[in-house]
This record gives sequence, structure tokens and C-alpha cells, in this order.
Amino acid sequence: MEEFKLTLEKVLIAQKRIQDLVHKTPLEFSRTLSNMAGIKTYLKEENLQRTGSFKIRGALNKIRALDPILLRKGVVAASAGNHAQGVSLASSVVGVKAKVFMPLGTPPIKIEATKSYGADVVLVGEDFEEAYDAAIQYCEKSGAVFIHPFDDEEVVAGQGTVALEILQDISEFDAVLVPIGGGGLISGIGTVIKTVKPSVKVIGVQAKGASSIYESFKQHKIIELSTTSTFAEGIATKKPSKRILEYLESVVDDIVLVDDVEIAYSLLLLMERAKLVAEGAGAASLAAMLFNKLASGIKQAVCVISGGNIDLLTLDRVLEKGLKRAGRRHRIKIRLKDRPGELNKVLNVLAKNQINILSIDHDRLNYDVTIGMADVTLDIETISMSQFSNTLDELKKLNLFVQEIP
Repeated sequence: MEEFKLTLEKVLIAQKRIQDLVHKTPLEFSRTLSNMAGIKTYLKEENLQRTGSFKIRGALNKIRALDPILLRKGVVAASAGNHAQGVSLASSVVGVKAKVFMPLGTPPIKIEATKSYGADVVLVGEDFEEAYDAAIQYCEKSGAVFIHPFDDEEVVAGQGTVALEILQDISEFDAVLVPIGGGGLISGIGTVIKTVKPSVKVIGVQAKGASSIYESFKQHKIIELSTTSTFAEGIATKKPSKRILEYLESVVDDIVLVDDVEIAYSLLLLMERAKLVAEGAGAASLAAMLFNKLASGIKQAVCVISGGNIDLLTLDRVLEKGLKRAGRRHRIKIRLKDRPGELNKVLNVLAKNQINILSIDHDRLNYDVTIGMADVTLDIETISMSQFSNTLDELKKLNLFVQEIP
């Protein structure tokens, strides 16, 4: 493939091509998150975009840019979800048949949403790469057009329209933080920012469990991962595109990593403080801000909240991790003498400190519990880490064995 030759002019053309269907999403200042991060924080809310993510921008731009003759045999995509929905909606608007290949582990909400927009869905493979291979094989046999999720100039130009909107809404900022999966979104945003405001830092954010572009960017060569491990499946890619990687070196200042617990905590804060539902990938940019991943000197930044498509089962588990990271959910084990009144001492301490009990298990039969003793395991809810620490100190003053369970 030829190297990318993306320009601001191509992004402006893309904006005109898609503006009738794509929402101009809000850019909102968050005082609460700014105070927590120590940086003036603006949220670019692509989770409120049609289909729930920025992906409709690139998919629609690509399909509308194609010769109608090429579209007669339909379009094909491979995606873990958001690109699938973008291609599905875009193709239905244009009047083209779409077939989408998705990994077997794709969240059900994304599968059903893709179908609802009109595409045929094929579930195949354990990850994006295997779904991608199946999609390419189908295209070779059928003659359908493959719509790549990131390694395509027209797709990237469409994603770059996010930056045009940011610049329409804010004139002074030091950095823009962008989640990275395949690199298409940050390539498009970086093109616009470095052309219009080259002093602004363009910073990518990847999950530690799927750090292929981070490693490749730092080592200046392609690094392929054998596996990925993150609940933020929207940014889980094993291997970067060679030409995307080369292009990133010209428009990206740095890439940082965040772990799943940091992402979960940020997702919780977006819901609680900004009233926004984000998926793991979408919350990654805020996580980099909140957990001090940025170089010094940044005083005002835009976090791109790239998507909001998260299924309820995943959300439940993620919120639990987020609450634990925030110091508001804990599990403790206490060893008591097995006699009347001992448990009541513990409950009195919890009540005094206004600790809410979610569940309690009293076990005297476990083989590792000494006769005459009992283990009590409690799931508790607290307001803050200090409240929890004070409660533990009071329990230990009762000469009890107290252990926090991760």
C-alpha cells in the first residue's frame, strides 16, 4: 500500500460529505473532573454520536466516496462492534448491502445493534484479526468492497472531522487525548490539529493489556502481540498497520498506557459526575488524565470519549471494579471466637462508622478454621478510603484478625 497522504483539505471534504447524517457532538467542560485531574478538562462526547461512537464518520465518508458501480456487490467489514455499526448504518443510508464479520466474543449489544441497522452478521474467530481474515476471504470470493476500520484514507479523513468540531468549540487548549485501537481516529485528529494548531499535543491512550501500537511507536518498528487482555475491546488490537504506524510518527506527540482498573474508575466517574455512559475504550482518555500519565506543562486538555456501547453485564462488572478503586466497595474477612456476642461487636463498629453491609457469610466449618473460631466475610460499602481505614483500625483494637480481600 502507498503511504498515507492525508490532508486537512481531505478532512474538510469529508465533513461536507457526511454532515447531513452525522451529529455535531457536544464539547463540554467538567469542573469536577478538572479539579480531580488538576487540568482543565473538556469532554468531546462521541459516545452521543449516531450508533454510539465516532465510527459512523469514517464509514459513511468511505462508502459515499466510492464509485456506485463498485458498491453493487455490497460492502464488507470486520469489527468488534463500533465500526460494524457504523458500516451497517452508512450502507443502509446509501442503499447498499452490508455483511459484517465479528469475533465470537463480541458483546451482544453490539451484535444486535449491527443487525438492527440492516447488516448481515457473521460471528467468526476469537479476535479481530481472525474476523478480519474471514472478511478478506469473503471479499476475494464475492467481489464485495472491504471497508477497513482504520487503514484507509477516506475512513481516517472521516474520523478527522472530530477535530474540526473541537476547533469550532474551543480555541485555547494544550492537548487532545485520543483512545487508540487501530490508530484511525488519532491519525485523523492528529492531521487536523497539527495543521491548524501545531503547538497542541496529540496524545494517544492504549490499554496496558493491548499495547501493540504503544510498543511499536516507542520502538519504531512493528510489534505484534500474541494475545490481548482488556475489557476495552474497542481498543484491543494485536498488530498495528505499518503505514498507520509510520503516519502516527508525524502527527502524534506521545502514547501512554492505562490499566483496566484505571479505565473502570474513569468510566464510573463519567457516569456519576458527567452523567455520561461510556464504554471502556471511550473512558481511556480520561483515565490518562486522572492517573497522571501526561507530561508536565499541560493545563487545558480535551478528552475524546470515543464511544458509549457497553453491554449491561460488562457494565455491572466494570462498575464494581471502579467502586473498589474509588475506595467505596470492600471485602473483608474477620476471625472471631465462636461464641454469642462476638459478631455483634463487629456489627456495632460498622454501624458506628456508618458502614453499609452488602453481604455477610459466617463460616465455622471450613477446614482451616480452628475449632472454637469462625470466619466472617463481609462485602461492605463505604463513602471513602478514610472511612474504611478508620473502621479497620477500630476493628483491630478489638484484637481481631482482620484481612482485606482483593
